[in-house]
Amino acid sequence: MNRSNIHRNNYHYPIDQSILNKIPIEKGRNLSNIGRRQRRQQQQQHMSPSFEEIYNIDECINEGTYGTVYKAYRKGKNENQEAAAVAVKIIIRINDKNDRKVIKEVSMLQKLSSGGDGSNNVVQLIDFFMDEHKMYIVTNLAPYGDIIDELNDGRGFYNENDAKNIIRTLLKTVRMLHIDRRIVHRDIKPDNLLLLQNDDSYSSVQLCDFGFATYLPEPKNEQNGSSSSSDNNNNNKPLSLQCGSLAYTAPEIVNGENYCEQVDMWSIGCTLFLFLSGYHAFEAVDENDDNDDDSSLHSETLQNIRTCSYCMTDDAIWDTISNEAKELVTNLLVLDPNHRWTVDQDLKCDWIMNKTKTETTTNLEEISSSDTKNEPTTIVVSSTKAKEPFAMKDYSVLSMIKRALHYTLWGVAVTTVLFVTK
Repeated sequence: MNRSNIHRNNYHYPIDQSILNKIPIEKGRNLSNIGRRQRRQQQQQHMSPSFEEIYNIDECINEGTYGTVYKAYRKGKNENQEAAAVAVKIIIRINDKNDRKVIKEVSMLQKLSSGGDGSNNVVQLIDFFMDEHKMYIVTNLAPYGDIIDELNDGRGFYNENDAKNIIRTLLKTVRMLHIDRRIVHRDIKPDNLLLLQNDDSYSSVQLCDFGFATYLPEPKNEQNGSSSSSDNNNNNKPLSLQCGSLAYTAPEIVNGENYCEQVDMWSIGCTLFLFLSGYHAFEAVDENDDNDDDSSLHSETLQNIRTCSYCMTDDAIWDTISNEAKELVTNLLVLDPNHRWTVDQDLKCDWIMNKTKTETTTNLEEISSSDTKNEPTTIVVSSTKAKEPFAMKDYSVLSMIKRALHYTLWGVAVTTVLFVTK
């Protein structure tokens, strides 16, 4: 597998603008000013300073489908310029519906920013501006870029400990979104994981880009109660919008079915697969690298997702990965979302809880030293419903002693024959 440069998966499904109905405007400094300007047809623009009056734009950080992200500096803090650095996503205004979509994202970010309960691992909203032609989302800057940057600067994949630390932080953040805030992200991928610090714990990794995020419908037994769902702009309709980045998109989204927060679990499974191996689980690859038929590769990728077709035996890297890590991958990449592990199950699994007992490896001595209970090593396989592990070849200590004795006697016999023939 070629791991020299992992590309950013920026293919997105088109956005169905019909879901953007009434968007609540937060009572924040810039948000409230934007609401007034919209209602009064921008007659009060002079009441709030413009983006250019507060910030200076520096270098381009990333260009996405719906906006460009720049590094910027807040004016008047030249004594410590880097401390004043921020990230600003500039979006070209297209129409009113797209404006409401962006304001919905900003409203969600404002609720999540500095809210405790794990929301510090969500990118923090600082400012929001809108003029006649553009919208500006100002957030904290990630000094060390995103996960894709780190993967491409290194060897193309993570060791298990680093991958575990990132996934553990991500799972805690997603649990907060799903359970505490009833939000589904719908675009989890390494590109949207920001690195705030350069350390091995990865405890400060932040989830960003809530452009596809939405509120989950209220549970059926709560739909008739007094509404805690002022945040929920879906009118309790099932989620069915086809969106996300294809390499990380769940099969129920690809198939146009109704879905729930379990689509994020699939995306985390695809992300973990990439972390451990250095390549995408379902993305079709042009072996000849001629790029003549992208449509064929796209169709093959879709088919791989629909059938959950991926492989853990086609690359030697998987021989070095523990069974517990493989177990998590294979229970996340499950076609039926009802059998796909939930975020709580993920957080309690052996791998995340550091309960690793055995590891699959190509080093026979390591297998022997770890196999003190004469138990065979195991590996898990993928299916519509997660299967029980099946036993691999028995490498127990007793069998290895027998094998070693056999080869020793065989060697003595061969030596004797050679001596006699001389």
